[in-house]
Amino acid sequence: MKKLIGLLFLLILLLFLPIFNCFTISNGSTDQLVFVGKIKDFENFDVDFTHSVNKTPVKEFYKIKGKGFNLYKAEFSSYGAGMSDGMDIDRAKISHGENNEIYLDLDDDFEIITYYVGTVADHRINYKDKTLHLNQLLEVKSPAVLALKRLSIFDILKVGK
Repeated sequence: MKKLIGLLFLLILLLFLPIFNCFTISNGSTDQLVFVGKIKDFENFDVDFTHSVNKTPVKEFYKIKGKGFNLYKAEFSSYGAGMSDGMDIDRAKISHGENNEIYLDLDDDFEIITYYVGTVADHRINYKDKTLHLNQLLEVKSPAVLALKRLSIFDILKVGK
């Protein structure tokens, strides 16, 4: 009987102990997890979207660095509200392509990344050969928070990929 109780206790502990490092997307307003992925699948990923003001494409490139993210490159074709010219970021280098594309080489670290799901933007997270559309995970105007978190089996099962 003691072995059965010990085994049951161990199973419950394993179910609720946050031991898995995961890439997560949650609703920043409610903290509800809406996506959980393996960190190795997101070692390098990009986020592309349509800028809500000037309606031009933007692509941001990230890699996992330590317990957070490193934005190392951005590509866009037009400046607009919220678009950096690189002057506000240390170590940023700007260059231009043949068709006036703007390239920023960056080295900017973030603990979390937040995008607001928009009506125009259609934010897409591209990793490996897969794509996640934030507007399919969250409602419009919701803050989508990307983070690296330690989760339990119970937390992961609640999301249900």
